[in-house]
Amino acid sequence: MGKPKSSKKPNREILPRLYLEQSKSIREVAKELDVHPDTVHYWMKKYGIKTRTMAKRSKLLKYSLS
Repeated sequence: MGKPKSSKKPNREILPRLYLEQSKSIREVAKELDVHPDTVHYWMKKYGIKTRTMAKRSKLLKYSLS
């Protein structure tokens, strides 16, 4: 029972590049990889990639993402 598992597994090298180096949000990373944001968060946790704090997230909002 429950949801079927997605066969999409974000690559260990791609996640840090998109999230840390390019400073994209989890939602932006998920959209780019065509997966749900929860999937990105799950694999970041599995790979030991630390998420940004709320303070750092709010500082990113003042920059245009387009």
